[in-house]
Amino acid sequence: SAASLTTRDVARFAASAPLVKLFSYYYSAIAFYVHDVIVMHVTVLIPYLLAMLALVGLDHRFNNYEAQPLSLFALLPLLLSLMTAIPALCMVLVERGPRRALSFLLGMAITASPVYFIFVAQTKSFHFARTVTAGGASYFAARRNASVLHTPYHELHARFAHSHLYVAADVYVFLCMAHVWSVSDRLFLTTWPTWAVASCFVLAPLLYNPQQLEAWQVKADVRGFCGWVTGGGWEEWYARLHGPPARGGMAAEDAAWNEQFGRV
Repeated sequence: SAASLTTRDVARFAASAPLVKLFSYYYSAIAFYVHDVIVMHVTVLIPYLLAMLALVGLDHRFNNYEAQPLSLFALLPLLLSLMTAIPALCMVLVERGPRRALSFLLGMAITASPVYFIFVAQTKSFHFARTVTAGGASYFAARRNASVLHTPYHELHARFAHSHLYVAADVYVFLCMAHVWSVSDRLFLTTWPTWAVASCFVLAPLLYNPQQLEAWQVKADVRGFCGWVTGGGWEEWYARLHGPPARGGMAAEDAAWNEQFGRV
């Protein structure tokens, strides 16, 4: 059958290809999307479990709150960012050598790239899981000047609220519940990686938005966001988000954003 033939081809390729090629195949195929879905959903599930255990008074039975500095859970944000950065690192290693690869890795650390990579992992996780569940995959042509244009905050909110900001808000609420009702004062030793991951969901659109840290641009974004909320823009976006399905199978949040801001 076609499935068995494909499996044999993959097995032969995996047996003969070097490690770098295997990484390239893994990251370009569907397996890495499944990896992102599993990792990010487990990460977001942790606050729910901690809050539930704290509310019923059983958290001390499942957690001794003596997390080690180099434990797997404590290094979760670093592991997420490294797994996403490996393709680019391998490309530099093969094309320019280990010295340039090390310089590239240090540059990513200095520029806070882990924040961006965690944000990208959540983006792929959300959209892949939604597409597999309900369909509606769509393609958006990238604008060539997108990397140098400043995007107003209310547009960022409309684009990433459902996939990142609301998820981070849920994580914050349940982590606060776990801290309030926990019997231990050492809970932060266990939850600080989850706080960091949720903060990446919120901060990445701001840190990587050109001119975002300039005072005049911050004031303009605050005025624009307040005007969008009070002027009916938020209500229009929310109504479209929860309205009937868009034509062509486009997801509701994508259709709402395109309809209001006029970009396809």
